Amino acid sequence: MDTTGDIESNFDSELDCFLRACGHDDRWRVIEVLKDDDATGSTEVVVPVGASAAHGGFNSAVPRYVRKVYPVQSDGADVYEVLQRAQQVGLFSGHVPKIVECLRGPERRSVVMEYVEGPTLSEYISSGNVSPAAVKYLFLQICMAVRELHECINPPVIHRDLKPSNIIISPSGPQLIDFGIARLWHEGAECDTTHFGTRRYAPPEQFGFGQTSVRSDIYALGKVLFFCLTGRQPPNAMDVSSCEEDGVAHSIARVICKACAFDPRERYASVRELSSAVSSLPQQVWMKRPGPNSGGLLAPFDSMVNQAQGALSNARGVAGSFLRLLRRIPRWAGVIWNLLLLCELALCVMGSQFAIFYPNAFDSALPFWFRVMEYDLLTVVVPAALVSILLDKRGMWKRVPVFRNCGQLQVCLVGTGVIVMCFTVTVCASLIALPKL
Repeated sequence: MDTTGDIESNFDSELDCFLRACGHDDRWRVIEVLKDDDATGSTEVVVPVGASAAHGGFNSAVPRYVRKVYPVQSDGADVYEVLQRAQQVGLFSGHVPKIVECLRGPERRSVVMEYVEGPTLSEYISSGNVSPAAVKYLFLQICMAVRELHECINPPVIHRDLKPSNIIISPSGPQLIDFGIARLWHEGAECDTTHFGTRRYAPPEQFGFGQTSVRSDIYALGKVLFFCLTGRQPPNAMDVSSCEEDGVAHSIARVICKACAFDPRERYASVRELSSAVSSLPQQVWMKRPGPNSGGLLAPFDSMVNQAQGALSNARGVAGSFLRLLRRIPRWAGVIWNLLLLCELALCVMGSQFAIFYPNAFDSALPFWFRVMEYDLLTVVVPAALVSILLDKRGMWKRVPVFRNCGQLQVCLVGTGVIVMCFTVTVCASLIALPKL
């Protein structure tokens, strides 16, 4: 991913933000208060002022937004401004709710963002409808969301409160929410935080043992992976044996424990490295262990799905090996192969036309149009379709780049369509013109 310059250096002046806040303070109508705390701020669900109401209440068709109000001095409000700037220049692919406005006032700062529909990761996993095989894909998507915070912005944004309740599973993928205690990483700082965050998911450095960094979020991601696999809250200290006792495969447990090491230097250096470690784990290890709320056994449907996924993966591996073997065949051998196939097709076409125009005693009693359909369909269309599949297409891909992005099936379907169209034209021409000769 590309990085951008120091986005926070482009903020509007304090005076401009203050004037904008005064002009926009009455734009929103509160319909629900989610949290109200004098120290950390409030969270509200709002709609634009003037939005229509239905039967004296809220109209569900009106878009909802979330407004967070912070004290004037707040790292979280600074981070939201950075995220808004990043969204405006297109650095994010949709793993953070779209921020509508960030305003500064004399006593408070507010952030308004889109309301994301969907269950939290905690609710999603606790439902018991997620197979262990699906956990791998879901976790890699969450890693991608965190990677955007770390790699797309300079300096990186450290979330510092990654936990299942702060991850929304929306139709478009995981969404990270609640950046209230997030911060921008500062090089050279020794200790920037003390005693905050969710104890089970927060690393030791968030309790006064050093500066939080990207490895702090990696610690939380390891705990999140444990929760996704077991459906239970992770212990404060992680070790391989305790993970295995909770039903986690040994190879996955090692990844979790490396991510959750007490010393940040012993953790993965980046979320990209953690993602690579998870991706390299064989699919079988995600299937052997029980999933959340499964009572130690996979549901019959999940077992069938897992077996089908394993068989499909094996088939893809065999097909990939076969294709790699075919690519080693010299190009001149492919040309000779194509000439032999085309010669055989030409013989089929010539033989069918001879049988049509010079029929034997039995076929001469049949209508001409029937002979055309019989011989052309059986001895031209079918062999032509087979030839289109068996041809060495490397030369065609080189000369016609558009076919490079098409699969074998698509190319064969196009070729078969052309052959069928030519066959249809031949039959129609014979029905119209040839009986008159």
